[in-house]
Amino acid sequence: MENRTINGDIRDACNEDQAIQQHFNIRSPENWSFEQMTFTDCVFEGLEFYNCKFTSAKFENCLFKQITFNQCDLSKTCFNNCRIEESERNNLVFRDSKLNGCEFNECSFQSMIVKNSSLIGVSILKTSFKNSAFYDCTFARKAKGVYFNGLNASKSKLQNMMLNGNNLSGLQFEDCDLTSADLSECSFVDTLFRDCQLNDVSLRHSTLHGLTLERVQVFEVDFDKCTSITGLKISKDLSEQMLATFGVSIV
Repeated sequence: MENRTINGDIRDACNEDQAIQQHFNIRSPENWSFEQMTFTDCVFEGLEFYNCKFTSAKFENCLFKQITFNQCDLSKTCFNNCRIEESERNNLVFRDSKLNGCEFNECSFQSMIVKNSSLIGVSILKTSFKNSAFYDCTFARKAKGVYFNGLNASKSKLQNMMLNGNNLSGLQFEDCDLTSADLSECSFVDTLFRDCQLNDVSLRHSTLHGLTLERVQVFEVDFDKCTSITGLKISKDLSEQMLATFGVSIV
């Protein structure tokens, strides 16, 4: 089936609440193209998008609720001040995309690829990233951090990531590859890293109180000028050199 393209009339109608559903008259758009379209103040609810293209699309002040994106391409998309609630994204591709001031709440993302994209001022609440990969992404800039709460990033790759200046407290990272990640000036209070790779990672000026590292591969990690390292727990498999550096208890 060939891709179907939404016309300009529907684009204008999307300024009205729920208009997107009324014009689709279909709960599962398949092989549709939304390329280079702009959606403002739209509500997307209860829809399942399959193999759709949103390349270079722009979303302003939109709400996505109980939406499923399956095998969709969101390359070069821009999301400004959008809310994504109780939604699922499977086999999704974000490439060269921008998310500014958005909120993800109780979402489940599986096998998602995010590359060369920025997430600025984004809130991620009770959200799961499983078997997903982030390459060369920026999650924050100075004074415009990202808020994480209840994040589960199991079996994910976060390579060449910039997460500096964020609150990563109370989170769980399991079986994750954080190669060349910038985690400087972050708060890791009661954060768990289990079965992860921390290679060429910067933790400079970070707060590590209650941080737990279990079966973690550590290579060329910069712990310079870390603060509040009391209560740090490190499993027996980590290097003697690291233990000597901190003088912490073995669990």
